Amino acid sequence: MTVDRALDVLQERAARPLDRARALPGSCYTSADLYDLEVARIFRKEWMCVARIDQLEQPGDWMARDLVGEPLLITRDAGGALHALSRVCSHRMQDVLNDRDERRGNAARLACPYHSWSYRLDGSLIGAPDMKGSSTFDPGSCGLASFPLEVWQGFVFVSLDPDVEPLSSRVAGLEAVLGAVDFSTWRVARTLPWGEQPVNWKVVIENGVECYHHMGPHASTLEPAFPHASVDVEVSRDDHWIAGHMVISEAFADGDANGNRRHPLFFTDAAPDLSPLQRSETLIASVFPMFSIALSPDFMTWFDWYPTGPASHHVDLHLVVPPNAYAQPDREQVLDEIAALLNAIQAEDVHNNIGVQRSLGSSAATGGPLSRLEYPLWRFQRYLASRLA
Repeated sequence: MTVDRALDVLQERAARPLDRARALPGSCYTSADLYDLEVARIFRKEWMCVARIDQLEQPGDWMARDLVGEPLLITRDAGGALHALSRVCSHRMQDVLNDRDERRGNAARLACPYHSWSYRLDGSLIGAPDMKGSSTFDPGSCGLASFPLEVWQGFVFVSLDPDVEPLSSRVAGLEAVLGAVDFSTWRVARTLPWGEQPVNWKVVIENGVECYHHMGPHASTLEPAFPHASVDVEVSRDDHWIAGHMVISEAFADGDANGNRRHPLFFTDAAPDLSPLQRSETLIASVFPMFSIALSPDFMTWFDWYPTGPASHHVDLHLVVPPNAYAQPDREQVLDEIAALLNAIQAEDVHNNIGVQRSLGSSAATGGPLSRLEYPLWRFQRYLASRLA
């Protein structure tokens, strides 16, 4: 299928009413040319989450990320400001971290290993040896390139588009869903590295935003606690975000409070400022294209997804906890229990998604009718059509 044909199909399916919605055909996931268009019109235009502020806590902290061909460096400079910098040296285009294996660190400056040009953590040039004979050398214009950066609820977002709309325009409605909950002071307590997976990014997002599949891959894990048909979905009018309220089942509830079931806890106390509904649920919140969290009453899972090619993506799971969890003496044991459960659920999803990916090249992969419970997929199609077509 050509890109033009794929876009025609995408537009046609996104324009259908919900009761006639159908999944996209397999070629919309396997086309390398369509992926190139997604890189140009989505991943080089939209906001992508790259870190938590607590991962860059001290002046001099830096973190390397790679996003659709852009080698990035997220830094906190000597004055405490955060920056999203290119790792490409402004001289001969060497990666300034080329001789380093580590992806995080702390430094007063960054030195390119090729010709020893050095930079502050705000990207400005400190020194360039033996450049006195060049009439075109201007230290003020030879710093590392920078990209837009914004922080929301402690998450650090970066865009490769200098003219990107403010992040606030993407998450304003989601703030209302969160209510009084503020996880800007929460911290990453554990990272579960899953690495690169052989699955197209859209397969992963579609699996992540609907709970219809709980009865399949998660029949013994999520379905008993969060029955698929009971999940209530909220969406933004402009298709920027989706939120799923997974209220704990009666069988798994830990009592009752103010007429609401109580979601069981791993830690001794729940996070502060939760509404009665939030105390009873795990909230799945996704901001397109690839930001997703699962907010439980006493911890949050951040799904750190980003694409690596037309048939692959990278994922790490981060356990983010409120300040009161750090005071608990058996914190590490509790984190082990949470990590074991999340790894088991992630393994179920990975197995399922790889199975879908293997089938996408079949002539039978034409995309069948969507259930009303797959409403988020229809909204995701509308998002893709608005960006690509």
